[in-house]
Amino acid sequence: MALNATGVPMTDMALHTEMEDQQAMKSVLRRLAMPASVLSYDVRVDEDSSGESALWVYLTVDDKTVASNTKKLNELRSFISAMQESALHDGVSRWPYVEFLKSR
Repeated sequence: MALNATGVPMTDMALHTEMEDQQAMKSVLRRLAMPASVLSYDVRVDEDSSGESALWVYLTVDDKTVASNTKKLNELRSFISAMQESALHDGVSRWPYVEFLKSR
């Protein structure tokens, strides 16, 4: 059985607090191998386009490297897929949307 970020068992399809989902998502991100093109990340809770509560994962990326390198772009796509799959497996009850931020 999956545990939430505080070590408490999560039951299937349970709705968790925003803080529980946010912490669980951060745990997923710490566990996964982050692509080198991801410089940092932030996880926030906000609404999706239908007004439902969702997780937003903001990835700050080296946009010049990613834009000019198909391999790096594919690594990011694979990472996002693995992140979303891991979040669902771990019982995160809000969908983790991803947005890219340019590095400064």
